[in-house]
Amino acid sequence: GKVFDMLKEETHLIDARWVFHGQPVPPKDWPRLGGLDHGTASHTAAEWMTQDEEGFLILGYLEYYSPGPNAQHIAAMRDLLALDGRRDLEFQADPRMYTKNKGHERLWSVADEFAFGGEPPISGYDAAVAREKGIRLRQSHAVRVPSRHVMQRLLEPNEDLVFPEWHPLAGEHGAPRMFICRQAMNLWRELNN
Repeated sequence: GKVFDMLKEETHLIDARWVFHGQPVPPKDWPRLGGLDHGTASHTAAEWMTQDEEGFLILGYLEYYSPGPNAQHIAAMRDLLALDGRRDLEFQADPRMYTKNKGHERLWSVADEFAFGGEPPISGYDAAVAREKGIRLRQSHAVRVPSRHVMQRLLEPNEDLVFPEWHPLAGEHGAPRMFICRQAMNLWRELNN
């Protein structure tokens, strides 16, 4: 059966512009987190998440989802970071991205490519310059099953929690702690599979 069987479009699926007062991204002072899953046989996916003033989590206000080479992923994600206005956003990255298996004379990882915007430079000065062209990553240490349980709890409707003022069900009881943006249709599709 479906893992996230509590998902309901009228409850969980929102438009980010409702939350951000007509803007595509949250105010700059709202906390943000990114998640990155590099695909080799499948698509590479990146999701942007924030938290509003009441503590509700908004997942997928920006989304990147595409096959292709790493250079394409890095460039597209940098464009989305520019749109967000927060180039300093750090992405929790799939631990498998850190396996060093690229190159002939020396080895580097997919995570290194994302961090440096391509093949990592050899010299320290060039590396510092190259980091400005890359994506900030932190290796995720999330464990699959417990992480899924946490996500299920965040998505579970809570009768004691009132929907926020930006939601169409504002004022009604039974809100979840986390909502998913219509802007992240790939994420919505995957969670409903």
